[in-house]
Amino acid sequence: MSTVIKVTKNSLFLFAALTIERLISLFIIVILVRYLGSGDFGKYSIVYAYLSFFQIFMSMGMDFIIIRELSRDSQKGAELVGNAVTLRFFFSLIGLLLSWIILQWMRYPTDLKLLIYLASLGMIFSAGTLFYNIFQAKLLMAQFSIITLVMKIFLVVFTIVLILLKANLFYFILISLLITIIQIIFIYYYSRRFLQVKIAMDFKIWKELLKNSWPLVISAVFISIFTRIDQVMLFSMKGKEDLGLYAAVVKLAELPCMILGVFLTSLFPLLSKYAKTSPDSFKKIYEITFKYPMMFIMPVAVMTTLYSKQIVVACYGQSFFASWPAMAILIWSTVFVYLAAMHALLLIATDLQNLDIIFTASYAILNILLNLILIPKYSFIGAAIATTISCSVIIPLSYSLGKTRRFAKVMIKSTIKPLFAALLSGYVVYLLSFLHFVFNLIIGGFIYLFLILLIKGVDSQDIRYGREIFGQIFKRATGSNFLRAQNKVP
Repeated sequence: MSTVIKVTKNSLFLFAALTIERLISLFIIVILVRYLGSGDFGKYSIVYAYLSFFQIFMSMGMDFIIIRELSRDSQKGAELVGNAVTLRFFFSLIGLLLSWIILQWMRYPTDLKLLIYLASLGMIFSAGTLFYNIFQAKLLMAQFSIITLVMKIFLVVFTIVLILLKANLFYFILISLLITIIQIIFIYYYSRRFLQVKIAMDFKIWKELLKNSWPLVISAVFISIFTRIDQVMLFSMKGKEDLGLYAAVVKLAELPCMILGVFLTSLFPLLSKYAKTSPDSFKKIYEITFKYPMMFIMPVAVMTTLYSKQIVVACYGQSFFASWPAMAILIWSTVFVYLAAMHALLLIATDLQNLDIIFTASYAILNILLNLILIPKYSFIGAAIATTISCSVIIPLSYSLGKTRRFAKVMIKSTIKPLFAALLSGYVVYLLSFLHFVFNLIIGGFIYLFLILLIKGVDSQDIRYGREIFGQIFKRATGSNFLRAQNKVP
C-alpha cells in the first residue's frame, strides 16, 4: 500500500470527525459568548490563558518523542509510555502547586482566582493523555475521534442545559473539567486493546525521556508564551471587556488551522518512520503536507478578510462588531501557525528538535515586544497585529539556517501559487460585493479553482494521487476493481 493511501485511510475519517468536532466546539463557544457577554467571556478566557503557562508540566515535551518511538518500535514505545505516565504525573503535581503559588501574587479578583483553582484540577489527570499517543502512532485516530466526538456532544448538551438554567461561569468550567476527565478514562481503557502498557518507574528511562525531550520542553515554554501572552497582557492593560472581544475572534481564527491539524496528526508517525528508512518517501510526504493545506487555507484567509464583519456579527451578535478588524488580521496568522507547526514536526522527526528552540523563542520574544508597543495604543487590534507578525518570521528564519533551508524552500513554493490565485479571486469577489455573499463565495471558489489549474498549482502527480485515493475509496465502497483499472492509466 502506498504512502498516500496510508495517509489517506487515517485522514479521511479523522478529517470528517475532527471537522464535526471543531464545529461543535465552535458552536459551544458561540453560545457561550452570546450568553456570557464580552466581560464574563473575558474572565473565562483568562482562566485558561493563565493555566496555559503551566501546560509545560503536563507534557514535558514527551508526546512527540513517544509517538516517534512507537512508530519505529512498538515495544520500546510501550515501555516509554508506562514510565512517562508516572513522570508526567509527578511534574503535573509540581505544575499544579506552582500555578497556585504564583496565583497568590497576581492581582486578580477573588472570584477569578477561584475559577482558576477549579480549572487547574485538570492538571492532575494530564498523565492520562499519554494514551492518546498510542492511537496516533498506530494510525488509529478514527477510533480516538469517535470517543472525542461523543464527549463533545455531551459537553454541548450540558452547556445548553446550564444556559437554560442561567448558571454562572463556575458551572461551565466545572462541566468542562468533568467531561475531560471522563474522556481520559475512556481513552485509557480503550487503548489497552491495541497496546498493553505497564505503569512503571524506571529512573533510567526517565532520564532517557528527559534527555530527548528537554529541547521540546523549552520550546513548549516559548509556545505557551507566544500563544497566550497576548491575552494575559491585554487583560492586564485593557481589562476583561477588550479581552472578551479579542478572545472571541481568536476562537474563530484558529478554526481552519485546528482542522488542518488532522493532517499533522496523521502524518507525524509516517514522517518519523520514513525520516530514518526512506528519504524519498519522507520528502514526498512533507511536500504534500505543505502543498495541499496551503491550497485550502489561502482562499479561506482571503474570504475571511473580506467578510470578517459578517462572520463576527453572525456568530456573536452586533455587540462584538468592534472586533472584526482583529478577525481580518488574525486569520492570516493561521497561515503561518500551520507552517510553523508542520516545520516543528519535521524537526522532531529528523531528530533536530534542538533547533526548534530558536524558532519558538523568536516567536515569543517578538510577540512580547510587539504587544508592549501595540496593545497600549491599539488594544486587541494591536494584539492581533503582534501575533500575525510574530509567527510570520517562520519562513525567513527557516531559510536562514542551513539544516532547515530545504523545508523553507518547500514552504515558499507551496505558498506562492495558492496565494496568487486566492488574492486574484478575492479581488473579483470584492468587485462583485454588491451581490449576496453566498453567490460571491461560489463565484470566488470557481475562479480560484480555475486559476489553480491554469497556473498548474495542481500537477499530473496530484491528479495521479487523487485517482489513487478516490479509486481506493470507490473500491472499498463497491468491491470493484476500479483502483486496478486506474493504476493502468499513465
